[in-house]
Amino acid sequence: MVAGQDNQCLVAVRYGSAGQRVSVASMTGAGSLIAIDAFGGIFANAVRGEIRKFDGTTGGTLWKASAFSGLIGLAAEVEAIAVDPNGDAIVSGRTTETLPRIATSKVDGATGSPRWPSPALSDSIVHWEGIPLLMALDRAGDVFLVGNRSTGPSNQGIAILKYAGATGSPSWSR
Repeated sequence: MVAGQDNQCLVAVRYGSAGQRVSVASMTGAGSLIAIDAFGGIFANAVRGEIRKFDGTTGGTLWKASAFSGLIGLAAEVEAIAVDPNGDAIVSGRTTETLPRIATSKVDGATGSPRWPSPALSDSIVHWEGIPLLMALDRAGDVFLVGNRSTGPSNQGIAILKYAGATGSPSWSR
């Protein structure tokens, strides 16, 4: 399956093993970030910190949810999406504060419900402002984030964060 965006519409094309086109699905209301689960479901960012899951064959919306449910008094925009071995979505973004922090959460792939008690914030590991750049998961579903970090104009760089995939608990930062 391949997916891309054209004129505010996300398009997914599924190919068979011989390279023949099997289905084409158009999805409206999706952003430019996507992740595809093992069953062909497509997770995509949307406006105002939402995440949506689409049926990869029909393009129909399966559910939409707040990507950062439980983020009290803050808003965040989705900057990265990954799918764990169980088919759940891990989303990461930056808060919309003056000094943005990285917010990361886990969303149930079947329902869109939060899987972690609350989103993990980067300042629970290390105190700096940041924006997520890359995200990867290991076989256990633990989350590794690379983000830019800054504690001021003269102290900028890259940081790596690790969260436990099952709970969202911070593990370490480098």
